[in-house]
Amino acid sequence: MKKVLTLLLTFAILIAGTQAALASDDDPAESNPHAIEDLFSEYNPGALQEYIDMKAEHKAFHESRAALRTEYIRNYSAQVSEITAQIADGTITPAEGRRQLQILKNEIQAYREAAEQIFKDKKQEAEAIKEKFESLKESIKNELKDETTDAGKMAGCLDELNTLLRNHIDTDYKYAEMIDEILPQ
Repeated sequence: MKKVLTLLLTFAILIAGTQAALASDDDPAESNPHAIEDLFSEYNPGALQEYIDMKAEHKAFHESRAALRTEYIRNYSAQVSEITAQIADGTITPAEGRRQLQILKNEIQAYREAAEQIFKDKKQEAEAIKEKFESLKESIKNELKDETTDAGKMAGCLDELNTLLRNHIDTDYKYAEMIDEILPQ
């Protein structure tokens, strides 16, 4: 029984680590959404709706991924509870329970190892987008500091912002698909 408890504890730790690994990055373009929307309204109103739509898409994407993480954790927790209950009611032997728990632990560990590389790759790609965003943010700040803001230049910056947000969303989708391919069933 001690080994079963050890496996259960290990399983709980693996689940917690997996949940942390699945956590997503925040969108740097959403740090002050009202100010950005105000800039779109003033300098590039034709692109404002695209920006609003992409923000909504991005938020919905992350909400769906959070729901998937929750479902994933619940599924594995239910499997552990079922195995524990079967051990307790004598349906399976403690040795069989340990074997089944070890299989679950191995599945989670293999997933986490594969996911770590995917998340490392995603982080690098996201950092490149973030660097471009930070540079763009500086350009926008500098343009706003001028007494006479060049409307054409500002509109171009806002178009670039939409492009960066689209790139960020596409990156999220790309890596989510990669994660979905390796998720244990």
